[in-house]
Amino acid sequence: MRWTRGRSDAGYVTVEAALVLSAVTGVAALLIAGIVTGVAWIGAAGTARDAARAAALAGDPGGAERAATAIAGQRSPGATVTVTTEPAGVAGGPGEGATGDPGGGSGTGGLQVLRVTVQRRVALWSVTGEAAVVVEPGDGDGQGP
Repeated sequence: MRWTRGRSDAGYVTVEAALVLSAVTGVAALLIAGIVTGVAWIGAAGTARDAARAAALAGDPGGAERAATAIAGQRSPGATVTVTTEPAGVAGGPGEGATGDPGGGSGTGGLQVLRVTVQRRVALWSVTGEAAVVVEPGDGDGQGP
């Protein structure tokens, strides 16, 4: 009977180690990307909230746009800011279902909803934060007390 050596197992450990290290690196990269995206989203939402407050206090549409852009420029340089206004009580809006309207029965009482959207670019994608504020008559708009 002739004695022969079988194939050597040398090198298999190296290949397995390379595969495991690649998988661990991929999982770590996804985890870090998720954390960075979450932090950016929270920042965009906070910036939108602060910009909406500043815009509501501005009183006029042009001033609202400038105030929101200024706040967003300080907190999130390079962010895209969109400011829109709509009557309160629009379906899905913050004033939906309001009653006792002295302004003509539409349920809004002359209230406006100011909505600010802040979009930030993060590594490979964008995150968006949005905030809405009800602007009441007399909040710097020249109406009311």
